[in-house]
This record gives sequence, C-alpha cells and structure tokens, in this order.
Amino acid sequence: MKNKSLWLYIILSLIVLSFFYYSYHIKELDKTFLTISTFVFSIFTGFFISRQDSRYDKIRQNLSQFDGDMSSIYRVLCHLGPTVQKRAGEIISAHYGKVINNDSWDNHIIRESTTVTDLHALISDETAGKKLTNLQNATIARVLLALHDIQITRKGFIASYQERLPKGQWILIDGLALIVLVNISAINSQFLLFTSVLKAAFGTAIILTLILLRQLDNLALFEGTVGEDSARDVVNIIDK
Repeated sequence: MKNKSLWLYIILSLIVLSFFYYSYHIKELDKTFLTISTFVFSIFTGFFISRQDSRYDKIRQNLSQFDGDMSSIYRVLCHLGPTVQKRAGEIISAHYGKVINNDSWDNHIIRESTTVTDLHALISDETAGKKLTNLQNATIARVLLALHDIQITRKGFIASYQERLPKGQWILIDGLALIVLVNISAINSQFLLFTSVLKAAFGTAIILTLILLRQLDNLALFEGTVGEDSARDVVNIIDK
C-alpha cells in the first residue's frame, strides 16, 4: 500500500511539472465542453459505481450466509459423534484451504467443488442402517437444510458474479473520461503553479475513478477483507 501511494505521488508530481512547463492550451476549445463532459461523466460513473457497489454488497451477504452455514454444519454435527464431526471438519477445511492458499475467495464459483456432495455422502454413510435418537434426527434435518441453503446461496453467487459491466458501457465511460482529460489539459496553466496542481489533481481523480470502477467490476476491491478473513474464521472454528 505504501509503494502504491509513493508511486501515486510521483506520477502526480510529474503531471504537475508537465502542466507547469508545457502549454497544452487550445484556444478554440470552448470551456462549455468541459462542463458538459464532466457532468455527463459524473452521472454515468456515479450510476455504475452505485450499481457495482450494490452487487458487491449482495456477494458479501451471500458469502456471510455461505460461511455461516458451513460453520453451523460443523458445530451441529457434534451430536452425531466426534468421528463424524472430525470428517466434516476435514472436508470443510479442505474447501477453505483452497480459498486461502489460492488467495481466491471465489474459488468455489470459478472452479468445480465437491464439498456439498462430500458432506451429503458423509451424512448418508454415517447414518445408514443406524437407529438414531430424536436429537440426531433433528441434527440431520438441520444439516440437510443448511446444505440446501448453501446450494441456493451459491446460485446467488454465480448470478451476482456475472453481473459485470458490458463492453459497450466501458467504451462509453472510457470515451467520456478521455474527453474530460483532453478538456482539462486544454486549460492554460503554463507557469501557473496553482492551476497546474488543480489540473493534475482533477485528472488523477478521473483516472482513480476509472480504477475504482474497474476494481468493483472485477470484485477485486477489499478482496482480502471480504473473502480470506471469513474463510480463516471458519477454519479457526474447526481448528479450535
């Protein structure tokens, strides 16, 4: 994070110096274009960022539901005996081990996973032909309900995961950003330090807005906070 901030300051300083010593002024360019393009750009980016942020919230809620069901399954299986709980813990730990080791919270979305199938098979193998108590029957019902919810949650994951900005909308956003940057550069700032700083700051804000939107679209913003920490919490529950 510190290296990224340092590079940002260096690039911003270079842009300021460029605006200060060189003139990119275009006299024929009406400043009305700057106002209009900035207004349109802010409307579209604000809408798309809000939309992608809502998508991010849905995925975070689905992830919390998914991880909560997993930890609940492990805890409640203690009523079927320590052997069953231990085997379930190994299945769940293997699932989250892939998430943590690959640094990919969406591992079970983009790759095939047998976790749910393995848990179903475990319950079937451990209860077949056995006389169970009322508590154990209730435990099995609770586990099967959680596995049912996990499959629904996973479908919600997939639906939200695919709600990305189409190529046409990216062309629109990138085109508007280019127009705004050209209009900003056209403002005369040669040997005007304050104007050069403002131009550089405004241009950098435009670029950072595009980066933010790209990260939201790729689900790369706060990736560790959303996915890895939650996965480690489930693994810690099993380990302890």
